[in-house]
Amino acid sequence: MLTCSGSVAMNTTAFGLIVAIPLLITHTVLTAKTGAIVDSLEMASVKVLNVISAGAYASRAASAIGF
Repeated sequence: MLTCSGSVAMNTTAFGLIVAIPLLITHTVLTAKTGAIVDSLEMASVKVLNVISAGAYASRAASAIGF
């Protein structure tokens, strides 16, 4: 009886590891890709804000001069 429950426990552990290890690798890859996408979006948003603020500064300077 004890041998049977030990076998069940070992099988459960083995199957759990078979599922957990690939999922852990997949999670790591997806987290890295997500981080790269977020960094790219942050860089693009900073560039857009720089263009908008440069345009606003140029229009203010032109109106101050009288153009």
